[in-house]
Amino acid sequence: MPKRVLVIAAFASHRFRFAALRETARYSVQTVAAATECTGSLRDNDLVVLGLPDENPGRAISSVATHLKGASAPILCLDAN
Repeated sequence: MPKRVLVIAAFASHRFRFAALRETARYSVQTVAAATECTGSLRDNDLVVLGLPDENPGRAISSVATHLKGASAPILCLDAN
């Protein structure tokens, strides 16, 4: 079974780049603009990649961490700056 990766990024171009993981590394990748758009449980992922917004990245991290409470998946935070 492929590893499940959830990518949360506001910019479509960032989501598109991460979606390439499914082709090159055979991951199961779900891309969304916000944590509230997830179709499944956030806890069902092996890795969460969070594209940090320019404004208030702390709030974005806190929001995702709240949704992932009790999950064992690490959160990888990326900032384009």
